[in-house]
Amino acid sequence: MAGLGYWVVPGARRCGWATRSVCLATDWALGRGGTTRVEAWVEPDDVPSQRVLARCGFVREGVLRSGLEVGARRTDVVVFARTAVDPSSTEDVTDPAP
Repeated sequence: MAGLGYWVVPGARRCGWATRSVCLATDWALGRGGTTRVEAWVEPDDVPSQRVLARCGFVREGVLRSGLEVGARRTDVVVFARTAVDPSSTEDVTDPAP
């Protein structure tokens, strides 16, 4: 199993970089990388990250209540995963969005 994390600086958001990176890294990890599962945890209110994961073929599996410590606070996390038996990314990731 592999974990996936990412953060995009504000000036580069909404350009397709996160989707491209997540799709490429996940396709590699589940193919040539030899792992069988890639998992990502996202805060419930981080809808843009949830959309990125969905575009890259990740499936929402559930919520871990108080599952993550962020600074001095605990927060729930939504668990997304893609496995080696899931279809590969359907996103065209050859070029980032204009």
